[in-house]
Order: sequence, then structure tokens, then C-alpha cells
Amino acid sequence: MNVIMVGAGKAGRELISCLYDEGFDIVVIDENEEKIDRIIENYDVLGICGSATNIEILKEAGASNAFLVISATASDEINVLSAMFAKGLGAQHTIARVRNPEYLKQYDHMRDQFGISMLVNPDFNCAHEISGILHFPYAVNVETFANGRIFLVETIVKQNSQLDGVTLENYAQKSDSKFNFCAVVRNGKVFTPSGDFVFQSQDRVFLVGAPKYLAEICTDMGMYKEQVKDVMIIGASRIANYLVPMLEKDKMNVTVIDNDYNICEQFSEKFPSATVVYGNGTHRRILQEEGLSEMDAVVTLTGSDEYNLLISMFAEMNGVNKVVTKLSYGDLKPLLDKIGSDSCVSPMNITANVITQYARAKADSHEISSMLALYKLAGGMIEAAEFRCPADFVLCDTPLKDIKLKRNLVIAAVIRKGSILYPRGSDLLKEDDRVIVVSQMKLTSLYDILD
Repeated sequence: MNVIMVGAGKAGRELISCLYDEGFDIVVIDENEEKIDRIIENYDVLGICGSATNIEILKEAGASNAFLVISATASDEINVLSAMFAKGLGAQHTIARVRNPEYLKQYDHMRDQFGISMLVNPDFNCAHEISGILHFPYAVNVETFANGRIFLVETIVKQNSQLDGVTLENYAQKSDSKFNFCAVVRNGKVFTPSGDFVFQSQDRVFLVGAPKYLAEICTDMGMYKEQVKDVMIIGASRIANYLVPMLEKDKMNVTVIDNDYNICEQFSEKFPSATVVYGNGTHRRILQEEGLSEMDAVVTLTGSDEYNLLISMFAEMNGVNKVVTKLSYGDLKPLLDKIGSDSCVSPMNITANVITQYARAKADSHEISSMLALYKLAGGMIEAAEFRCPADFVLCDTPLKDIKLKRNLVIAAVIRKGSILYPRGSDLLKEDDRVIVVSQMKLTSLYDILD
């Protein structure tokens, strides 16, 4: 299937990497010839130098029979126009990356009148992810399924906790099993834990369950933290613009620090309940004067990955319980992991996940069982997906113990008529079930779980 990528900047490169791994045939369009050359050197793709708002350029790229056109340049207007033009030429699906909130407000109109399949706002999506992490301070990362009814969390086994040195079977006997262990990452290797699996300190554990029970298991792992009430945000960025009202809606007290006076004035007017401070968030004195050590959480959202990392390290040194670091590039992530820092978010990775899920679902030949959600975890080594079980699924009403599933795969949860099930061998899959699968392999539909 042919995919046209408009824009070869950092967002475009991340998307090309993901879609290339998905097996799509890719044509990239950009006005910068050097960017095109760098992409071609690293991937077996076609490159066209020119503007995607030029109909002739889109025709040359094959927009008339393209499966998907993704516009991710630095300009919202170019992204919207090129997606519209591509749809007009005959592209099956079009996606435009936009950052202006006004475009999101007009999403229905742009879809119905202009044929744009999806608008993706990386700042809003990143703010939503950070908000989820702050609701689960014991988790390193948090993803949601079934419209927020069930969660997948990544957390860490602490030394001498109730899980350290204990087998999965022994721990399960002590609990009421209202959750599922789905995967464990240890020293860069992924394990799908069975009953005799022995947990060790520093294991990164992926769990699926409802919030109440996830909090209990994380307490046993030594990861319990008080709920977040006071949050400090460093950087009055576009992400902060979405994040502040999300946190205030949940009754959190928010302090925002930025070194741009005009932006601080705008934030103060827009969010009168927040404390907005004009100052340099990289200066220790400013952070201490504004009560850094008294905060429940710190979120670093400056435009510099290096500053975000340094501020996060300082916050942890001052005993802040929960620290969330925004990294635009992946280069510093290993350092963040090495120093034992808490949670990391990447707007590019979040956007890539959203678009990859859309592309994979639309490419699925079993359209009725298309995935409803997709998350790539542990640097892409693990995938968690949600599918709807179709009426004609060959193994409906068959006990799971009688189904031959692929290795390194867990059916983590099933949502049936509003109830959450954590399936065991005697349980069945039924029509319209929402099935959450965690796997070490690529899944495009529910049929792919079968060996």
C-alpha cells in the first residue's frame, strides 16, 4: 500500500520510521532537498522535492491512488491544504497534523466538507498523556483502553518489596487477581511471565487492570505514592496550554514558570486560578523560592531536551515524588533511564502511535475487527492493542484453553457489556467483546493472535 509523507522534518522522520517498519511503500515530499536526501540514505523510499500544495507535485507522488497521505510539515495551513488536495485527487485516507486549537474545534466540518480523515494535535495528545500519568503517580507510563475504563501501567519492582523474589503464581494466590501481568522488561529483554516467573528488583512490569486494583499491586511493588495535588510546570508551552485546564479540572493546584514575560501575562489572564511566575526555570533559586521541594509533581516542558533533563534531575534530588520529562528526541532517553528518573513523554512518539494505529486499522482486511487502540511500549519491543471481536470470529464461544495462541502474547482483559473480565482458561470470547492483547509481535487484527 502506498503512503505519501508530506514533510521530512523531525515529525516526518519519526512517522516514516514507523510506517516503513509497517511495510508500507512510502513517497516523501519536502521543499528541502537536504532533508529528502537524508531520508533516502536511511530508508528505501522515494523522495520528491517540492511543495505538497502544488497539485502537480501531488500527482507525481501518486496521490490519486494513494492509500494514505500524511501531512506533517511545520505549517498547519500547508498540512490542511495538502490533505484536502490529496483527497480531491483520490487518496483513500488523509491525515493532517495541526497545532492551532482553532482547527481542532472545526474537526467535524473539515472531515465532512473537505474529506480530511483525521486531525492530529501532538500538543493536546501529549498533555492528555501527562494528565494520565499524574493520575497514577506510582506508574512510569499509563495508557487507556475502553474509553478510560481500564488502564495499562508500566511500573518498577522496588528492592525488598512484596514482589521482589516472588513467583507470579505465589503472588497471584495472595491477591484477588483483578489485574493481569502482561510483560516484564529486564536488562533490555522482554518476558511474558508465566506462573513460575520470579520477579526481581528493577524489573519494569506492565499491568492491565482497573485503577483501584492497580494501586494495590503497585503498593506491593514498593511504588506507592500519594495522589498529586500540587504541580509545578516548567515552560508555558503549547502543551502546558492544554495541560493546565486538564489538571485544574481535577482540582490540582498548578504553578507555571516561564522566562517570557508576555507569555506569562497571557497565561495569567487565561488561567486565573493558576500561579504563573515570570522567571528562569533552570535557575535553582527560582525553583526553590517557588516551593519545588513542596510539590507533589514537576513537569518539564521547555523547548530544550537538555534543560528538561537537568530540571528533572534537580527535582528528584529535592525529593519531588513524581517527575515527568518531555523529550522531543530519543537521544537522551537512555541517560534518563540510567539515572532512574521517573516518567518520560515524547510528542513525536505519541503522534506516531496514533497514526500507526489508524494506518494499521485501515489496512486490515478484516475491517469489522479493526483495532480500536494501539500503543507501542518499551521502545517498540511490546505492543498493546484493543480489538472488537466480530460475530464471525472463528473461535467465538471457544474456551481460551482450547485456542492455540501465538507465543509471547497475553489476552490481558475483555470488556463485555460494560463489565471487565480478566480471562482465564475456561473463559470465552463473544461477539462485540472488546479484547485487549499485549504482545511482542505486530498485530493488525484479532485473527493474528492465532497460531
